[in-house]
Amino acid sequence: MNPFNPSFGKVPTVFLDRNKLVNTVTKNLENPNSPYQTTLIYGLRGVGKTSFLTDVSKNVAKKKNWIVVNLVPNDKILPTLIEGIYKQSTPKLKKIFDKINGFKISAFEIEINGQKSNDASVSQIALETILKQLKQQNVHLLVTIDEVSSTPEIRNFASIYQIMVREEFYISLIMTGLPDQVSELQNDKVLTFLLRSKRITLSPLNKLDVKYRYREAFANDGRKISD
Repeated sequence: MNPFNPSFGKVPTVFLDRNKLVNTVTKNLENPNSPYQTTLIYGLRGVGKTSFLTDVSKNVAKKKNWIVVNLVPNDKILPTLIEGIYKQSTPKLKKIFDKINGFKISAFEIEINGQKSNDASVSQIALETILKQLKQQNVHLLVTIDEVSSTPEIRNFASIYQIMVREEFYISLIMTGLPDQVSELQNDKVLTFLLRSKRITLSPLNKLDVKYRYREAFANDGRKISD
């Protein structure tokens, strides 16, 4: 088995030059005043943005009182997020959601007072309703979005996220993207708050670290490799 596992989007057994940074992000998300509450990860194709995001989300999902929802940037971000929160909630939380007056969620749709989630305003109200309950139960939400670009859907979601942060709900957001796409999103005139987010640049791996880890991997298998 290849310990460096080059499969797309998976975290390899040997995760070169990233463990410390992954742990830093994971730990700092616990602090409500941390700059990592909103994090943008960018870099060129192939530097490991998806693997980094996957590792962080898995680490956070292991924590008590955390829910992690991984999204794809499509036109149904809010409904998908709400459904993801519900599905990953504990039975206790689901009972609380089910008792909310006028709130109804099923496998196919979300309703607030009879209005369905195909209305953007209904989805926003539904998300706010859920986040209020999560805060009361001291449950934190991490939302991750891989390979974002400045689409109307992402811009709309970022605007709603900003409102939720302003309301002091327990929500964090990590997004990855190519440098030009992240820059375009940050410089949108209504999303300037992203300029104050924590930005992490993933650069190509350090060659000396690559050399050391290959030597170590061979040595662990009882083999020698020359410089």
